[in-house]
Amino acid sequence: MRLLFPFKLLALAALLGGSILAQPTPTKPQVKTPAQFIELDTQPWQKCEGLSGCEFVLLRGNPTTSSSRWMFRLKAGTPFPRHWHSTPENMVGIRGQLVFRFETGDTRTLRAGDFLTYPAGMIHGGVCQPGADCLYYAFNDKPYDIHLVPDQK
Repeated sequence: MRLLFPFKLLALAALLGGSILAQPTPTKPQVKTPAQFIELDTQPWQKCEGLSGCEFVLLRGNPTTSSSRWMFRLKAGTPFPRHWHSTPENMVGIRGQLVFRFETGDTRTLRAGDFLTYPAGMIHGGVCQPGADCLYYAFNDKPYDIHLVPDQK
């Protein structure tokens, strides 16, 4: 049944004179900057403020004024405290297992090849599981901030 959908769409396009599929060719934008290549092994990793066992490389952007792209790594077994951000956070796992615990009670494990996103204001914390360091790519569409949540006693 699902395979019929593309054929139905093509039949409809043929009936309409191909107007659905015939799109004008866009004008190629003029390239003003070169492609960016960052070799992580040659970059100076910076310490994450207030979290031992955590380092990052800012790949692109300005986290105080605009969107930003990051590479983070956490030592195996490193916990990270409960906190939240003013912007949605998006991540892609590269190595290790990064366990997230959300204020909703949900727990998710980010592994190599997984994508995780959560909304602005979502409290989360967790741990890089023992066994392998965690490496992940993170990107934010707005300025980046972090707000720690005090432990409840």
